[in-house]
Amino acid sequence: MAALDFNADSYSLSELLGNGRRLFVPRFQRSYTWTDENWEELWMDLQPLREHDSAVHFMGSVVFRPADTRSFELIDGQQRITSCLLLILAAVEHLKAMEMDGRDLQGTQRAELLHSALVSFISPGALTRNSKLTLNKVNDSFFQTHLINFRAPANLRKEPKSNRLIWEAFQFFLKKIEQDVRLNSDGAALATFIDEVVARKLVFIGIEVADHLSAFRVFETLNARGVRLSPADLIKNWLFSQFQADSDQSYAEAVWDRILAAVSAEHFTPFLRHYFCMFKPQVRAQDLFTLVRTKSPSPADALSFLNEIEIEAGRYAALADPEHELWATNPEARRLITALRLFGASQIFPLLLSAIPKLSPRELTRLLRLAVNQTFRYNVVGRLSTHVVEPVFNRAAIEVREGRLLSAGAIAAAIQSVYPVDEVFFANFETLELEFAQKRRLIGYILLAIEDRISGQTNDQNASDWSIEHVEPQSSDVDWMSRLGNLIPLEASLNRRGANIHFDKKRHLYQESRFELPKLVAQYPDWNFERMKHFQSQLAKHAVAIWRDDFESLT
Repeated sequence: MAALDFNADSYSLSELLGNGRRLFVPRFQRSYTWTDENWEELWMDLQPLREHDSAVHFMGSVVFRPADTRSFELIDGQQRITSCLLLILAAVEHLKAMEMDGRDLQGTQRAELLHSALVSFISPGALTRNSKLTLNKVNDSFFQTHLINFRAPANLRKEPKSNRLIWEAFQFFLKKIEQDVRLNSDGAALATFIDEVVARKLVFIGIEVADHLSAFRVFETLNARGVRLSPADLIKNWLFSQFQADSDQSYAEAVWDRILAAVSAEHFTPFLRHYFCMFKPQVRAQDLFTLVRTKSPSPADALSFLNEIEIEAGRYAALADPEHELWATNPEARRLITALRLFGASQIFPLLLSAIPKLSPRELTRLLRLAVNQTFRYNVVGRLSTHVVEPVFNRAAIEVREGRLLSAGAIAAAIQSVYPVDEVFFANFETLELEFAQKRRLIGYILLAIEDRISGQTNDQNASDWSIEHVEPQSSDVDWMSRLGNLIPLEASLNRRGANIHFDKKRHLYQESRFELPKLVAQYPDWNFERMKHFQSQLAKHAVAIWRDDFESLT
């Protein structure tokens, strides 16, 4: 893999916006989203800096790419920088008002100096200001007209939400200045606050990248360190940069909005990785930008790619939504999708994604059943390495897409090497331990599945009249409290009556239950580690039969 091509250095806000530097947000980058919670946090972060000369506040990283010697594409950091500018603009407006009402006869001069140093410039021969920051296609016209050139909007309610947020941020900071006794009454103090605190003590790590590929890799690296960025934005910018005609851009924007409505920006990266896993057995997140560029070298290719992933995004959404229209007439599929969502393992998604358009509804349902059993055995109970299973699923996904695997049975045979056999699954289930607070729904799913098999009835996990009972009470200090063998379904009323009482008395309550599992526990004369182990072993025998695939019957 090629080395990352970037430089990193620390910048104050004045250094980011000084020396003739102009920043522009890519036209199709996300719009302004900060709200009062973010504005309040920024304002509070500034207050200690007013009292301590040497103090600074770290604002995180910004990523930018040079477009020419003076213009830089702001790839990440627009929310923070825009908000800082809105604070400065609020101060500028307040200084002008101070001169008008006689509080500071130099207010307008101070405002002009701040505006020219940090916010805007006037080109020779021009009468209007140009901002040192250009926002995206939704926000920039509003920002330039109503904030940079100070023309109050005539009808704010008709503006997009992001533009309303920009105006609300400006008003928020204006009010904060008015509420601060010193800043409200002393123009010199307000100008000093902006010049020496906001412009110089807010420090960013500026990461200058040479190209979009380096930017994407930086995004992935920062994401791995816990910084919330959106690689989807960079991919979108690359795709949209291919379109020159307004009609093409508008069409692409509509397609993109439908894609994100299906999979959300948060899940776009895993969706795109799983999409490419239908073509390559191993795909890393840091490979995505290169793959997208390869897939869309021309405007026609970019448009075709967008159309294709829109279709796949709809299918991908169905894999996480049992109420999706794809399953409207298939209650068994809805049940299986619900289980997959509960398991939280998505390694098999590329295989399912490739199968949706290829298999009949009957075969697809059989494959979903295989996916549930495979995931339950391998991920939930076995807790085995996903690095082993994912390439196997991806190779099968490729064969399905290419028409070489045409049935659930053929797919089962293709992935059989990573299917935990009964003996291994039984041994893993015998010792299964699940953290009750975090895995309550999963525990309920397992217990009711076993209960249904024993009783021949179908129980509703979402019903409110039952709960999960700890046979050995939670108040006990035994180290096997979270073992599955210590847990049973029980009516809520019986659970309350049996809270923290001795097993001798609990046995009688368990015999009153409509559930079979409590009645089986009631047959033990006492309850200890050995009794729990024996009971969990009995549960494991049922589990083997419930979450099993008969590969021969599938072929």
